[in-house]
Order: sequence, then C-alpha cells, then structure tokens
Amino acid sequence: MTGLRSGLGRLPFLPLAAVAGYGLLLGLFAWNAYVEPVVAPHRLEWRAPWIAHPGGPTSQSYFREKLFLPAAPRHAWIQITAPDQYALYVNNHAITPDPLLLRNLTAVHDITPWLLPGTNMIAVAAYRLSYPGTSQVAVQGEYEDWHGNRWPIDSGARWKVAPYWERQLGGDPQWFDVRYEDVAWRTAEVRGLPTPGDQTRVPYHPWLYRGRPEGPWIWSPAATAEKSHFRYRLDLPSGASEAWIRVASCWNS
Repeated sequence: MTGLRSGLGRLPFLPLAAVAGYGLLLGLFAWNAYVEPVVAPHRLEWRAPWIAHPGGPTSQSYFREKLFLPAAPRHAWIQITAPDQYALYVNNHAITPDPLLLRNLTAVHDITPWLLPGTNMIAVAAYRLSYPGTSQVAVQGEYEDWHGNRWPIDSGARWKVAPYWERQLGGDPQWFDVRYEDVAWRTAEVRGLPTPGDQTRVPYHPWLYRGRPEGPWIWSPAATAEKSHFRYRLDLPSGASEAWIRVASCWNS
C-alpha cells in the first residue's frame, strides 16, 4: 500500500510536466520566429551610420534624400535596418517588409526599376513599436551606371527628417514625393554604425539583391513560340548547405 500511495502521489506532476514542456517548445518557437530566427544566417556589414531626429526621443521619424541620376541605372540596391519597423518609398513606390518583433527589421531591396533619369526621391518612415526608445534608421546601398561606375546611397547628414507624417497644403504631394517642399525639415542626426549586437541579419544571401544580373538570356529556337519551357539538370556529389536561384523573364509586345 505504501508503494501504491507513493506512485499515486506522483501522478499529478505528469500533467504539469506536459504543460511545462509544451510551454518550453512554444517559447523556443517564438524565439526562433521573432527574436533570433534560425533562417537568418547572413549578417549585413555596414559603412553607413544610424540617423535619427535631432529633437529628442520620438517613436516615429520620416527621412528624405534626393538623388540625381544623369541616366537610368544599370543596377541599384539598398539595405535598411530600423527598430522595429520601416516603410521604404522610392519615387512614390512603397516597399513595406513584414514586421518582425523584438529585433531590428532588416532587408535588402533591388530598387533598379524605380530609379529614373533626373532627381529621384528615397524616403524611409521608421516606427518604434515594441519597446521604448527613439526611432532611427540605417540606409546603405549603391547604384551602378552603364559604364560600370558605382555610387553610394548611404544615410548621413544630407538626409532631412521630420517627426510627423506631412503633406503639402491641399493634400498633395505627401512627404515622400520628390515635389514635396522640405525646407522646414531638420538635418538628420548622425549616430554610430550598426554593430553585430544590433542583429541586422537577413534569411537570404545579400548578393541576390546587391549583384546585378549576370546570366545570359536564353530563348526558344522557335521565334513565334508563345510559350517556352526550360530545364536544367544539376548533379551534386553531396547535399548543399545553401542554394538560391534568381530568375527574370521578358516578352516583346
């Protein structure tokens, strides 16, 4: 009887252990999903600094930078990080990455299609949502002309900033439009470079966006074909630790 009672006394702990185990697994999933995703192995390197509004802590900031191009670029990319959400505007084209809580939202973007000859506008809205602190952003990129020259697109003291979403009287243009008059905006405050502790990582190889397309065009030998199917066989001696492919297509009107 003593042994039976002892065994019965331990039974209530089994459900508690199951609940604790479930909680541990759920916490591990949340950590990997939101804090330190296991699918984000590529740490970005930075030469461009953090910039912020110089007027003190603010949970939202809006940054603008004009970029003059003599011709459309051959290739252009930009990488951005902000705690903990941002929206990028390139000549009024909005790019909003999926939010990721409890870390700096970081991404690399190919902006080649939206840069035009003449004056261009690159604008970033930065939002601090999940924990106290001031909103800030780091922007780094470059564009390549058709002669192979590369020019930086980096955050710095040339950028203008305001703490509120603004628009011209009458409702148009808005703050991210190149036509918007920003003479009343302040010069961005330049801070230090992002560090490894800032967790600026992406789940893909940055070259997918940084590198310009290099593969040659291929097409069907039948000039009048309305649809083409392409195959490529790749034999590997062993499994690959990482693999990616970049595809582009076009058609003649």
